[in-house]
Amino acid sequence: MPRNLILTVEHGTASTGRKLTLSDGRPSIGGRGSGATHELVDVPAGLVYLQFERSEDDWFVEEVTNGAARLNDGPLRRTNKLAAGNVLTLPRSDQTGAVQLSVRFKSERAGFTMPTAREFMDGPYFYGLALVCMMIAGLLFLAIQDQPGAGGEGLTPAIIEEEVIALLRDETGEVARDLPGGQPRTLQEARLALRGAPDAETRDRIAADYASEVIVLMSEARRLERMRLYDEARAAYSQVVTRVGDLDARVSQTALQALNRLN
Repeated sequence: MPRNLILTVEHGTASTGRKLTLSDGRPSIGGRGSGATHELVDVPAGLVYLQFERSEDDWFVEEVTNGAARLNDGPLRRTNKLAAGNVLTLPRSDQTGAVQLSVRFKSERAGFTMPTAREFMDGPYFYGLALVCMMIAGLLFLAIQDQPGAGGEGLTPAIIEEEVIALLRDETGEVARDLPGGQPRTLQEARLALRGAPDAETRDRIAADYASEVIVLMSEARRLERMRLYDEARAAYSQVVTRVGDLDARVSQTALQALNRLN
């Protein structure tokens, strides 16, 4: 079944929170004045960086400006198949960091969004508060545990997304309230935002965006640790623990192990 590619600009840029929907043709991403389908103010102007193409229900990306973009902290190959939870990284125009785009998909059927079997197999899929997601998250959490000293290498974006959404199902019964800046920063705030959402589509989006932020934070923490930027890595791991909230959750345990390792 055909599906759209949804790219979300993550934290740290002027375009944070912007969502790019790619559907047909060969859409592209570049800086201002580049002529790309989607132009971002945060990346260097005049250059096209990424070209996308859909083949049935799969999406592929190729780099236009050599050496400028990365996929999941690694270089782009000639042909790169995308999966939900992937993170694309582009240079920033001010050269102080990077612009990160998180990947997810939306299937097309009769005007509403639903998952495909391929999305469950390829990677994490943001399926809100559906019971099937809760059951899968529980099975994964029980069946796939990090071994002592393993450092959390088996903690994939799929497992993080499933576990965070499972935690969001633990309703507190509190009345929803307005959130500072409109974006939940803790598990409690995300639960309150879910309770105040007007419909199921909005709840799915809130849960998906919150889980996506945790995935990006964990990816950034690991990247900083590999680069031996230990102070920045500790700060990122601490944010993961704060966002997840439950210290017994596998995501939190992995981040806490990293903090102990870096202290």
